[in-house]
Amino acid sequence: MTLDNLTAIVTWKTAQLSSTTVEWGTNEKYDRVDANTQNSTLHSINLSGLKFLTTYHFRAISCIADSCNKSTGLNFTSGHKQCPSGTVYVAEGDFCIDRFEATVRDGRAISQGGSVPANLISREDSQKACAAAGKRLCTSEEFTAACNIKGEKYGPIGQYECALINSSYIPAGHASNCTTDGGAKDLIGNFWEWVSDDVNDDTPFTEGLVDLEDVLYAGRNYQFSRQASPVTEKFGNDYYYNWEPNAAIFSGTGIIRGGYYKSQQAGGCFTYAVGVPLIGSDKISFRCCS
Repeated sequence: MTLDNLTAIVTWKTAQLSSTTVEWGTNEKYDRVDANTQNSTLHSINLSGLKFLTTYHFRAISCIADSCNKSTGLNFTSGHKQCPSGTVYVAEGDFCIDRFEATVRDGRAISQGGSVPANLISREDSQKACAAAGKRLCTSEEFTAACNIKGEKYGPIGQYECALINSSYIPAGHASNCTTDGGAKDLIGNFWEWVSDDVNDDTPFTEGLVDLEDVLYAGRNYQFSRQASPVTEKFGNDYYYNWEPNAAIFSGTGIIRGGYYKSQQAGGCFTYAVGVPLIGSDKISFRCCS
């Protein structure tokens, strides 16, 4: 057989002219059947409509009149989607994410190492730049899924691997060890990153919060909680910001993720904060997903 992402071709030969049938499915119940009743000695069936990264079971059947021969049960696993240049694949969620924080050229988002990430850009304009590149702004869930930083995201105090204790931003990808297993750079630190979600009552991570404080974003004061020490293993032993989910002040505000170049230990894969979607900041950038 041959396999090309979401299509598989099962081929076999028989000594005599016979029919062509493949029973297949995601288990050995073989709940799908594709067939060609024209008799042949060279048999081929296309299996289409596959899902990414899924194991399928199948068996080939050839019949002469009422006499049929079935192959033993076999299986294969489909591949993942082909990601555009400058992006990396994330299996959890089955999507592609830009390798680097975005640069914008002629209104189009570009994922390029060594460039200065776009900032002073609103969430609305970030979404437009992603769309112009044939992508979309990542969701908060996708950010979390992609942010599987290798090992510890920072070592001893003052030895951060990600850009969290800098006086200013750095070019995209220059924190060489701040890399996910898939190869995405700077998901933690350097710039906060816009995601497509708004704050609402369903925003996660509302338990275990301490120490309300005021923080200034885009010229407005937002009160939210800051975890003062690493949280539970449920959150990757990470630090995160949060807010009171029913506070009216957050209605219609956008979520930013990851922390920025001065976040220090507060930056991380589970770090949330808020930004005003129509207003940019010199501390907020973005990246695209597809």
